[in-house]
Amino acid sequence: MPSDTDQRAKKFHFLPHDKPFAPLKDKDIAALLQKWTMYDSMRVTRFRFDQKFQHYEFNDFLKDLFNDENVLAELQVLGDVRGHWTHLGQPGKCTEVKAEALQCKAVSMEFFDRLYECEAIRSSGSICGCVPEYVDQFTINSEVGKIMLMEDHDNYDIFTEAERNELLFKIFQHLTLGGPLNQYEDEIGPYFDTVKAFYKNLISVGKDAKSGKIHVTSVASKVDEAQGLFGLFPQKGHPQNFCWLLGAARCECRPIRRPNGWARSPPTRSSCAWSTSSALTTPPTCRRKAAS
Repeated sequence: MPSDTDQRAKKFHFLPHDKPFAPLKDKDIAALLQKWTMYDSMRVTRFRFDQKFQHYEFNDFLKDLFNDENVLAELQVLGDVRGHWTHLGQPGKCTEVKAEALQCKAVSMEFFDRLYECEAIRSSGSICGCVPEYVDQFTINSEVGKIMLMEDHDNYDIFTEAERNELLFKIFQHLTLGGPLNQYEDEIGPYFDTVKAFYKNLISVGKDAKSGKIHVTSVASKVDEAQGLFGLFPQKGHPQNFCWLLGAARCECRPIRRPNGWARSPPTRSSCAWSTSSALTTPPTCRRKAAS
């Protein structure tokens, strides 16, 4: 069956962008990720493209991305649980990309204040423990862990389903659950600091001309499968699988979202990126503080 890229002209062409992802180069964050056994199963890869990008084009953007020779030459995923990294396949072979949109509305770490309000975290910053329970391949030994995973927990609903689909929440959930030999933190600070660093380096923001409020301009997606290519994850269906793709226009023009569309078109030079077992993807180069 021919892919959509065979039936339409390919619009988006990509070039590698070698700017490093700052959180993974930070020694303190790297040490924490190793403690949580996530460092060796996570990569971030960035790309640039020169076409104008609108939110409604994201599906075409995904298909062109997974069929681009430069992307497939650079992008690697975990091929097995032993930590062997491999390329995805050959250009032009991806027939469909299965992905779900993620929300990027949160602009402050105050998003997590409710964890203090429900006493999952003490005012001192210590995480409230609990009798260990085994849930979805995880040993849950804290109230925060219960809120992340256990739908029947009394405080599970402090985050709505829409809020659980926020990129900021997804980052927090993955980091607090950790890898196979995870050493959990007793204090919330290391988690919050790492989540904040990841989020600020993944998203781009703009400022509304009238209200002066900051809002996220990035488009985010959770990619589950790129049909026709090698599997994205070594263990299909594992709760800690994640492949996030973020794309956004560079924000020199301060793109403002209005009810009828863009106040003015974003510039033509843009960038995107990503990581894996985990797969992240990052946006443009012009960023403002998005989490305080």
